[in-house]
Amino acid sequence: MRKILVILMVISVATSYGAVTGLEPDTTSRLDMSSIDVNRIVCPNKSAVTNFVHSEEKGLQLQPSGENLFVKFPVIETESVGRKEKVYYNGSAEVFLSCGSSVYSLILTAKRIPGQTVYLSDTSSDMKKAAEYTVSKSYDELMLDLIGAIIHNTVPKGFKLSDTDLQETYKDIQITAVKEISGGGFRVRELVLRSDKQVSIIDTELIKLKMFKNVKAVAIMSPVFSGTTTAYVVEGVAR
Repeated sequence: MRKILVILMVISVATSYGAVTGLEPDTTSRLDMSSIDVNRIVCPNKSAVTNFVHSEEKGLQLQPSGENLFVKFPVIETESVGRKEKVYYNGSAEVFLSCGSSVYSLILTAKRIPGQTVYLSDTSSDMKKAAEYTVSKSYDELMLDLIGAIIHNTVPKGFKLSDTDLQETYKDIQITAVKEISGGGFRVRELVLRSDKQVSIIDTELIKLKMFKNVKAVAIMSPVFSGTTTAYVVEGVAR
């Protein structure tokens, strides 16, 4: 069993109407998109849009910009009895989108809804990048880097940052996990510890919490505190 690394530190330390996530390459995904506003599709891991193919007769307007593909359905202006009206597209269009070397098949259906933002994923690519990151470092360097990453919100390539609200009480301390970074067989969580009176807590007490399994490293900002302090725990998890 690997050692548990204890790290004691003193540290000084655009809105969208709709969002869809988790679409993988090499599968066909159906999406409801706005027929009245501009929509945005975002490639994973900041990889650039390298190509896109669609049926031009559908009149779909596609504009790439870096990792983004902006999508606008056609609007037809008609005139009846001297009065102009706008007719919004109400059908579907298929788009094949390449992000780096990954290809996504998307069937976009026009709806009278606000503009949508779609975040594409590439789990297999993420797993490879995360594994490359973890094996490139010594064990102690990796633990320090993972804790530093969550402190500074600098997510390593292939890792995922997410919010969490796990809570547990230990002695007179209310402990809340507020966010976590996971990937490459590891997960690091940021904890906020609260107490109305002066208390103390050490690493061997933190690792006994029910929310943790297979702890690899612990960092406590202020082992003795009143009010609030922050701690970080790295766990080994299944890939």
